[in-house]
Amino acid sequence: MKENKENKVSTKFFEGIKEFFRKFTVSLKKRTNKIPQFVMLVAFVFYSVSLSKISNTTAFVNKTPMGLCSFVTMLFSVLAFVCSLNAFPVRAKPKLFMVILMYFMETILIGADIWYLIKIFQGLSESSYRQTALVIIHAAKNVVIVHSILVLVTIVLFALVPVLRMLLNKIDTSIEIAENSNMKNIELEDE
Repeated sequence: MKENKENKVSTKFFEGIKEFFRKFTVSLKKRTNKIPQFVMLVAFVFYSVSLSKISNTTAFVNKTPMGLCSFVTMLFSVLAFVCSLNAFPVRAKPKLFMVILMYFMETILIGADIWYLIKIFQGLSESSYRQTALVIIHAAKNVVIVHSILVLVTIVLFALVPVLRMLLNKIDTSIEIAENSNMKNIELEDE
């Protein structure tokens, strides 16, 4: 008797998980652009969490446009995300102007990251730092590299949204109706 109840509970649990993933897949079929938007959000949060390393590196290396690069990265990360939200309205064609603006901002983000990395390498080659400063500078360098890779992945995923939609549409998310239900006995009432 106990084993029978445990089997029912575990069966319901696994059916619930299966239903969750089915609904999640249906949601992604309708709005495939959520995938690159999620990666864009991860890139922004990753950079924001590591902002103290970036600002300390800017203070240690102290090259001219480093502060501007980190400011541009934060600002355009938010603006590009807002553009991506407006570029893909629900059940409508993408807005071309917003898509172009989003790609432009993402390209500027990668450019700002590369410029920041160049200034880090110039600072490391020109002067020597204490060990604690070197640890922070190398950590910031890794943060900027990972951020630029995530932004590049975002750009590629936005370009591949039609391919992702086509692949997601191949996944069967239909629900099987029980065969014992008698559909012929249903009568519609006239109002």
